[in-house]
Amino acid sequence: PEYSFTHTFSGFCFASLYIKSEVVSTLCSVAEACLWLLAQCVYTTKYQKAMKLEQFKQIQQTTIKQISHKVRDNWVVNLQKIVLESFKNVGKGWFSVQETNPDTYRQGKMKKLLSVIRFMMQDTMRYFALDSVAQYCEGVEAQCPAAVQVRGLLDVKSSFAMPEVAAAEAAASPPRLLHQAAVA
Repeated sequence: PEYSFTHTFSGFCFASLYIKSEVVSTLCSVAEACLWLLAQCVYTTKYQKAMKLEQFKQIQQTTIKQISHKVRDNWVVNLQKIVLESFKNVGKGWFSVQETNPDTYRQGKMKKLLSVIRFMMQDTMRYFALDSVAQYCEGVEAQCPAAVQVRGLLDVKSSFAMPEVAAAEAAASPPRLLHQAAVA
């Protein structure tokens, strides 16, 4: 059978987003920005000193506010700039950022590209949240004793289960979270 390279290549170009270097560079820049966010954490997981519950809550609330500000005002704005800067010199066609006709936009490739970027952002936010919760749990669990032996009211011994490397460091460091016990 005869093979029409021109027809096949035309179909590929029609279906593919990767027909312009701007698309590839944009997706690489978006992926880099997403990796930056994944390196962040919503919570504070390293504690310098022992603290009371109220201090702990305040530190966590401050960290959450700071990271939400970074996400909203830095990350999202940066992604918008990446797309606009990459396609500012592209005129009419599949990837026009100046398109105002909704029907033409729906048929164009810019809508598909923005959908891909939206999916990348959604994946990033999902894994960002999951990784942050995992880091938070690890941070809190690292401060909790593996076993507590209560021999008397003033005789309590806590033992921590940790790797040998960290065991020597932890033996000399004080506990990071303080709690108050009330005797009724």
